[in-house]
Amino acid sequence: ALFLALIAACGACLSLLAYGALRAKEARLLRTRLEADAAQRVRLIERRFEGNVVAIYRLGSFVRQGQPGSRADFSDAADRLLTANRDISAVYWVPHLTPDERPLYEEAAQAAGLAGYQIKDLAADGSMRPTPTPADRELLPIYFAEPMPQQQSVLGVDLYSVPELQETIVRAVEEGRPTVTADVAWPVDPPGAKVLFNVRAVYADVITGDGRDVRELRRQKLVGLLVVLIRCDEMLAGALNLFAPGIDVH
Repeated sequence: ALFLALIAACGACLSLLAYGALRAKEARLLRTRLEADAAQRVRLIERRFEGNVVAIYRLGSFVRQGQPGSRADFSDAADRLLTANRDISAVYWVPHLTPDERPLYEEAAQAAGLAGYQIKDLAADGSMRPTPTPADRELLPIYFAEPMPQQQSVLGVDLYSVPELQETIVRAVEEGRPTVTADVAWPVDPPGAKVLFNVRAVYADVITGDGRDVRELRRQKLVGLLVVLIRCDEMLAGALNLFAPGIDVH
């Protein structure tokens, strides 16, 4: 009887060991599949993001020989971009102004039908206040915006007054290539929604190279900024809609 009990005990132990080995193998296979699945999702998000970044070059028809076109030219170029890319929520033209140029631009915008247009700062609480006059710095106000009905309330906002955008603007101007912010809450969007600002500097002349002198020349020749707002939620959903639910992306 003792012998039979020992055999039974050994059999139970072997069964447990076999079961444990099987579970460990299944866990390894599951982990491998999850890692491969996650890597594929990351690649899709990266490709989607890269496509959104280079999309800003489609606004090139608005700027010719270093000079921006009309409001109608901008509207046409922006409409084509917005129609072609659902991830993009807004497109801005942001001129680079000295304090002396401010009254001219404000009056021109008002004459074009934008009653009450004025350059303003965006406070941390989301409120907007007129930029002090005279401003002691150069200005980067939103001058053209599409789609206009949704973006009209931010017309005139000096983007350099927004702390979350300052570093990205400086890099875009000095490096001469599109530069993207971290996710930002923007006043025209619903609570909790976030966007990425993709910023491309426009210069009066073609400038190549790098180095301190070249960066200073870019600052001096800055005409303005083309800005594209990328919806974070739309970009992720569009990149991941081919996959069944089950893995959350944060």
